Amino acid sequence: LNALLYHLEMTLSNASLLTDNHDAASYYSQRAERRKQAINLYLWNDEQGYYGDYDWQQKVLRDQLTGATVFPLYLNLAPVDLADRTARVVRERLLKQGGMITTTNVSGQQWDAPNGWAPLQWVAVEALRNYGHHDLAQEIATRFLINVQRLYNNQHKLVEKYVVEGSGLGGGGGGEYPLQDGFGWTNGVTLKLLEL
Repeated sequence: LNALLYHLEMTLSNASLLTDNHDAASYYSQRAERRKQAINLYLWNDEQGYYGDYDWQQKVLRDQLTGATVFPLYLNLAPVDLADRTARVVRERLLKQGGMITTTNVSGQQWDAPNGWAPLQWVAVEALRNYGHHDLAQEIATRFLINVQRLYNNQHKLVEKYVVEGSGLGGGGGGEYPLQDGFGWTNGVTLKLLEL
């Protein structure tokens, strides 16, 4: 969320410049810079080597690895050394047979293992490419595309989410509703990954 807010603040700053509103441009760029510094200070888990969530009530960085760790790289706000460490953790702990897993938590819910979501695959691929980790980006893209193709070959459709680890690669599960067919973000991400 904070990486996306950083991007929004930078967008507002740039838009303000287009209308010669230099006060607003300065205001938003300063907010973005403060947020960037805070992200790299409070959301970086130096011991584990990845970005995480800060529990503001407990005043502690949560020790839960999720695919969202790539968002600071996606929006180009991570220092190179932190991006390199994040890439290493992605390769070692999030990369699975069928793409990048959403979290390392197995809860039976749709946002956790063993599922992977197309938009997060795209964010990871772009994030890693931003920092020169082209081989890992290609590995994620290729594994996810093979998974999508396997399900398409068997069922002639694309779906909302995919199982990306274990023996049951294919359509994902969990959550409060059945797996959705033909989902727009899977279609779009598949096309973009094929273009790459």
